Amino acid sequence: MMTYVPILKSKPAEFWACKHATPVVLNNSRVLFEIVPSDNLNDAVDKFIARADKNWPQKYIMTVDCGYINPPNGSAVLQIAKELQLHKIRERPVVRMNDSIQI
Repeated sequence: MMTYVPILKSKPAEFWACKHATPVVLNNSRVLFEIVPSDNLNDAVDKFIARADKNWPQKYIMTVDCGYINPPNGSAVLQIAKELQLHKIRERPVVRMNDSIQI
């Protein structure tokens, strides 16, 4: 069976939809959230973490793309992974061939 990969901009309604999706939908999907830029990195990360903590069904693994906010040293990937781990949310980061080895 194929896996559906929705690419979402991590907006409130998209998290709400995931929270209310049926297990059949979530079991056959690999949800990828793009973290959209904000005025500063911390604001974008804080909003994403708050929405994920409130709405993400912890049983499932989310995929997180920091490409729009990731500084050259790759700190956003690590920062988000640590924050999600604190909230017991399992995730897999999107990694690109040209990403820093420091991640």
